[in-house]
Amino acid sequence: MGPWIKLLLSFAAGAVVGGLASGLLALRYCDSRFADSYALGVADQANVAREIYAGRSSQLAARIVDAMPQYVLALDREFSGAHWTQPALWLVQDVYEEGGIEVPSEIRHVLAALPPKPPGGCELPARSTR
Repeated sequence: MGPWIKLLLSFAAGAVVGGLASGLLALRYCDSRFADSYALGVADQANVAREIYAGRSSQLAARIVDAMPQYVLALDREFSGAHWTQPALWLVQDVYEEGGIEVPSEIRHVLAALPPKPPGGCELPARSTR
């Protein structure tokens, strides 16, 4: 076997080993980030339930509505192409309409640009309990 073939095989083996190691590290990092994100979501839902049971649902709703412009702007800037962005924005629009709350000026343009809701309204799918 010539020296060029040995060099080529060594390079290919190094690339494969390096690619696998990088992939495994990236997978561990993503799993860790997903686990943190999921745990924060669970904690948030538990906090919502706790506030409702404690009879502070009006205060909870007010805090959520106060934070809504940040959520809407993030959806518009960072996740505008995501599958559930538009339904989520329709639900935000419903919150303002049903609550009789004026839409803040910083997100008015985002909600005004939404197409009409489909007949029958819009609901996010229920989360799986599996």
